[in-house]
This record gives sequence, C-alpha cells and structure tokens, in this order.
Amino acid sequence: MLEREKLINLKFLLALIISIVNGFVDIPAKADEYEAICNSRECIVKVKEGLISTPYGSIKSSRMTSWPLVVETQPRMLGFLGEKDKYTFNLNGYDQDGKKKSLNIQFINDKPAKKFIRNIETVSGLGLGQRRSAKEIRENETLDKIRNTNIKVDNSKISECISEVGASRKSKISLEIFKEKEYLKNFFNNSNAYAVFPDVVKGGMGVGGARGGGEVFQNCKAIGSTTMTQLSVGFQLGGQAFSQIIFFQNQKDTDRFTQGNFEFGAAASAALLNEGASAEAAYSDGVVVFTLSKGGLMYEASIGGQKFSFSPYEK
Repeated sequence: MLEREKLINLKFLLALIISIVNGFVDIPAKADEYEAICNSRECIVKVKEGLISTPYGSIKSSRMTSWPLVVETQPRMLGFLGEKDKYTFNLNGYDQDGKKKSLNIQFINDKPAKKFIRNIETVSGLGLGQRRSAKEIRENETLDKIRNTNIKVDNSKISECISEVGASRKSKISLEIFKEKEYLKNFFNNSNAYAVFPDVVKGGMGVGGARGGGEVFQNCKAIGSTTMTQLSVGFQLGGQAFSQIIFFQNQKDTDRFTQGNFEFGAAASAALLNEGASAEAAYSDGVVVFTLSKGGLMYEASIGGQKFSFSPYEK
C-alpha cells in the first residue's frame, strides 16, 4: 500500500511540474504554426509569407490594415505562482478575394505571443499598432506588378524602363496607367523626355483654377520636380481631378521646360486619341499633352494658361 501511495504522489508531482513548465514555455507545432484560441475555441494559426490563416478565415499578409493588441492580466491557477497575461489580437484586412476579414486570436502565454508579433511584423511589413489603408494596399500591389514585369532596360528608350529611378510612388502608379494605353507607346518610345502629373485638381463648372505637382523623366530617371498652376480653365469635367502627361519631342524642347517659366498659350488643349487609333497626335512646337480622368478615360481638356516651374534633383 505504501509503495502505491508513493507512486501516486510521484505521478502527481510530475504532473504538477509539467503544468508549471507549460505555463511558461510553449512550442508551436511548426515554425509557422501556433496553438491559440480563435473565437473562444482552440485552434491552429498558420503564418506564412503570403497568408495568415485560421479555421475561421484568412488574410493576405500584404493586405493587413491593422492588428491591435489587448493584454489582460489574469491570476494563475495556483496563487503562489503569481499572475499571467492573456494576449488578444484582432487582425483586420482582406482575403485573397478582396473580402474584408477580421481574425480574433488569443494566446495565454507570453512566449508564443511575442514570437507571433515578430512573425506578423515580418510577413506583413506592418508594425504592431500601425495602420494601412485600402488605397495604400492597391498602390503597393500596383508597384509589385511593375517590379515583377520582365522587361529589359535600355537607357536609350524611356518606354522600356521597368520602373523610373527616383520616381515617387504616385508618379510610378500614374505612369503605369498611361503606359497601359496602347496608342501612347510611340510617344514613350520616341520622345526625348516627359513630365507626369498624377493629380491635377481643378475648379468646377468651367471657370476657376488648377494646380498639380509632378516629376520630369529622362533616360529612365527622375531628373526633377515640377509644379503646374492654371488661373482659368475651360471645360474640365467640373470639379474633378485628372492626370496629365507631357511628352517632349527633342532635347531642345526638354531644355525649354527645365529652364523654368514654361507656359501654354490660351488656346492650347490636350490631344485626344481614340482606342486603336493608328495616327499619333501631332506635336505642337515640340510638345504634346494627354490627360486622363481618374476613371481612366482620355479626354480633350483645356490646358490654356498652364504655367510650370521646375526644380532639378541632385545628381
């Protein structure tokens, strides 16, 4: 009987030691898997480079918008062991189909929670407490598309640039949209340089003003910033914004612009090309201008009175 009691006591002591150790140490099933609580139930959370998934849904790591953390202090099962923390994460974002998702994930121990934080920061590029808007996600995915385009760079042809060196995020996105227009390829191929204005904001209903900032590109490189102002405008789809690109035919035309104080005459208007048109819009005095509405529609906007300043970037 004594031997049996000793065996029972030994088993109880062993179970107690294991319980204590488990309170401080938690080893995930795999390097990218965590034992957690999802929606109040035990679950496995998988964290991979492109996806964070639970049995209740998944979020693309690049499409995470926020992931706030709440820490609650709870007493341990045995009072003399002190207190422990419960970590609750709410991961918000979009899944592979673009649907909004919110994942509720809890950890009882701090070790897996801290590892989870490091892992999420690495795969999502979003720090704990930071936020990312849907607009930023779209811009990032557009830039990824640009980077992944397998095109050889030839410095003599601007149109073959994968991504213009030194360009701002907005300029790159705007250029990608313009380059999707098949009938503009000849201008990208043969122009000496070009200036792009991603966001030109104007007054409404035909009379008012317009202003927009942009960049000038030559030989696959941003060479300077430019600002456009316009005191009065013609019909411009009243009150909306548009994007504008100016192609310069020869070096002397580029030089006229980069010297500053460049201006369009009162009667000037942007060229209008229809999809599939075979003829290029004619250069006028070495310059041709195209404008796109934010919906991607090319239209003939009045650019009369536009004035431009130019500031070169450091070489």
